[in-house]
Amino acid sequence: MPVISCGGMRYQFKWQDVPPREIPRDNQETLEACIHRALELGINHIETARAYGTSEMQLGAVLPKLPRDKMIVQTKVSPRATAEEFLKTFDASMDYLKLDHVDLLALHGINNRQTLDWSQQKNGCLAAARKLQKAGRCRFVGFSTHATTDIILEAVNTGEFDYVNLHWYFVNDLNWPAVVAANKLDMGVFIISPTTRAANFRSQGQKSNRFARRSRRCSSTVSIASTARRLTP
Repeated sequence: MPVISCGGMRYQFKWQDVPPREIPRDNQETLEACIHRALELGINHIETARAYGTSEMQLGAVLPKLPRDKMIVQTKVSPRATAEEFLKTFDASMDYLKLDHVDLLALHGINNRQTLDWSQQKNGCLAAARKLQKAGRCRFVGFSTHATTDIILEAVNTGEFDYVNLHWYFVNDLNWPAVVAANKLDMGVFIISPTTRAANFRSQGQKSNRFARRSRRCSSTVSIASTARRLTP
């Protein structure tokens, strides 16, 4: 697992699905160049989500052509009220990615009590994800979150997840207790958008604003720093 990951939230064409023919050639070429360059640099964690519009579809045009055992591919699917809805969305992700499995599957956005309940309920989204894992369609199951620390801690302390994607920065360390709790449970910990979020917290004054703008551009390619050593294939 590399320290820096290739995040797929910003280099897609649109935030909603569109027919493949509508993807501009230069946009697709830029995305593919990002992937190739990331792999050349050893950044082999390729991250996306169903909620990232055309990102999965555009990655599906390049990832199947690359050595699968050299990549750690992650997608994220939002919790739904029923497992059936969750699985339908996951199937759509895999159809777009054109892969038979992902290495990391995150329940995307356990941000409040409702999404946590949908994840944990009997025969809910987490149970569905574990069935996908047993079927070989994903290797590890985690969750991503923008929630308050108490919700994150509750999800972590279930002991049911392999990793977590969360916010933690030296200028905003409110979620540090969740990082500590995850470490005690031997969970992988990914820090969301370290090149943008920390800069935005400090974007005061002309110099800081220039740094923030540069950081936002970088986030199209490098969005997540990871301490998920145990998730190495």
